[in-house]
Amino acid sequence: FFQKMLGDRLIPVSVKNTAAIVPYASTYSSGQVNLTLINTSASPVTAEVKINNFNPGNRFYWYSLEGSNDNGEFSRKVLVNGSGPELEAGGPSDYTTLKAYSATTLNGIKIIVPPLGAVCMVIDKNKK
Repeated sequence: FFQKMLGDRLIPVSVKNTAAIVPYASTYSSGQVNLTLINTSASPVTAEVKINNFNPGNRFYWYSLEGSNDNGEFSRKVLVNGSGPELEAGGPSDYTTLKAYSATTLNGIKIIVPPLGAVCMVIDKNKK
């Protein structure tokens, strides 16, 4: 997902009030922003995102990647938006057809990043 959603240029990004989140941001030539948040802690973290010199549009879309509960903190299974694999390890076989979650940017961009997981998102650009 990181490679699939990475944009054209990396840009600076910060996440307020937590050192557990490692953020990566990039832009697309369309003006939208890609943001990947990696949670290095064993607890879920609510992240509030601020991107310098970017006015977000009305919505953002994301995929949440997290381990399952098959092996404690270090699962062999990856859940993508809650959908998991049919086998003993790996991710869902239909990952390319999974719909992204979506939310409004009206109250800012806040998202829960699962423990030892990641969130890959795209933020619409302001059309003004």
